[in-house]
Amino acid sequence: MSKELIDAMVARKQIEAVSLAGDLIENGEDSLKTFAACREVMEVVGKRFEKGEFFLLELIMAGEMLKQISELIKPMLKEDAVIERAGGGFILTNGCIIDHAKPENVRAMIEAGKEFGVYR
Repeated sequence: MSKELIDAMVARKQIEAVSLAGDLIENGEDSLKTFAACREVMEVVGKRFEKGEFFLLELIMAGEMLKQISELIKPMLKEDAVIERAGGGFILTNGCIIDHAKPENVRAMIEAGKEFGVYR
């Protein structure tokens, strides 16, 4: 079903994509896998934009779909992250140096850390 979600998002079928994402979550699909599918879509959209196949409108539509789907899966992300974190890992730590990151990406990581908490 993730393939259907990817196809719907790339085809800019917003209502269908959001509905499919909701169905995936309701049927117990891992929210991290659903979010990974959305990330894959954003890569495809970005590449098509670079090639001149997609334009600003398609970027905005993809971003809006990602925003809506993210709101659907956020409550499940915390639960799934706890299960998946068994091997460890982190996003941020005190004193970390981020040399070549865009400021907006650093802010997004900080906000995600605040929202999803500390994992030890």
